Formats: sequence, structure tokens, C-alpha cells
Amino acid sequence: MEKLDSIRKTLEPYAWTLARVALGIVMIAYGLDKIEAWDQWVRIMGNKGVPMPGVMIYVAILGELGGGIGLVLGALTPLAAAGVAGSMVVATFTFHDLAHIIGKHNGIGTTLIFFVLSVLLMVKGGGPASVDAVLRKTLGGKRRVSPDDSSGSRRTNERESLRASAPSG
Repeated sequence: MEKLDSIRKTLEPYAWTLARVALGIVMIAYGLDKIEAWDQWVRIMGNKGVPMPGVMIYVAILGELGGGIGLVLGALTPLAAAGVAGSMVVATFTFHDLAHIIGKHNGIGTTLIFFVLSVLLMVKGGGPASVDAVLRKTLGGKRRVSPDDSSGSRRTNERESLRASAPSG
């Protein structure tokens, strides 16, 4: 069991990277679809009662295409994921049948999964294979410590102990 736990711990960050990139690719496709069928999407949005559909199409594209690019790169990952999450909330409640899950009824299954995954990525961040990680390392930013990472909190406690025991002057 220890061997399996070790493998899981090693692969976990890369599994998150795979999920981030996959969601980003799908969102890029959704955003590009809106650009390619611009007039049709504006008309659909208007028919569904979306206020100012000519403006809201930009918001949808920003959330999907912009969020998707950010996710693929792992750049500003929490912000990119928030754009996707927001877009999926609007899509779910505006364009999908809340009474159904599966696609033949235009159900909410897909948008629900995209929303949940984007929320998880908002919390988890870009991971080790991301622009965020490179910037954090390059700019010397503080490493985020997860609740199950005792090493980061141990360093913080050691620094606090040193400060407390240092002579005041």
C-alpha cells in the first residue's frame, strides 16, 4: 500500500496538470465556436433572454477562450478557472435543461462537470508544469502550503520560534 501511495503522490500534480490542460482545450474550442458563429450566438443569446447579447458574447468568449488559454498555459490559473466557472454557471442556467443531466435533452451534465473542475482548479492552482509555477520560482513568490503539507508549516513555525527567541533591541 505504501508503494501505491508513493506513486499516487508522485503523479498527483501531473494528473491535475492533465485535467487543467484538457479543460482549457475544450474551453478554447467553445470560445472559438462563438467567434466562428458570432451572429448565430448573438441571436441565440437574445432568444434566450440574455440582456445585451451583442455585449454578452464578448463576456462569454472572454470566459471560455480567455479562460481556456489561461488554463492550458497555467497562467493566472485561479482567475482563468474563475472565468470558466462563471461562463459555465451562465450556460447552465440559460441554455441547458435543469431537469435533465444527459445531452439528448440538452442537460446540465457537461456544464456541471466543467464548473466543478474549474472550481477545483481555482483552489488547486496551476501545478508544477505551469506559467504560474515558473513565475513563482522566478519572482521568488511564496510557495502555497496545502493543509496536508507539514513541511511548509514547519518552516513557518521555525521562523516564528527564531523571531520569538531573538533578543529585542
